Amino acid sequence: MKVGSIGAGNVGGALATLWQAAGHDVRAGGCGDNEDAKETVAGLIRDIGLEPLDVGALDQAANVEALARMNVNLGLGQGRGLLVYRYDAP
Repeated sequence: MKVGSIGAGNVGGALATLWQAAGHDVRAGGCGDNEDAKETVAGLIRDIGLEPLDVGALDQAANVEALARMNVNLGLGQGRGLLVYRYDAP
């Protein structure tokens, strides 16, 4: 399965590591307006063994954060913790 992680910090990095260990194709990334900074981050993501994912310009950051919060709430609400990529029907 292909899995995307927004960011590779404490939560994103931990989830990405777990998904990768489970055999999934994992990509990590984020938003930004500075192309040089985005390439630096992409290099760091490659250094930890993941593929970089460009999620867009900085104006998308609020949307990305909202999606991440929704996923965490769905996972915790279904008793699956943070490692969630499939959901039960409501």
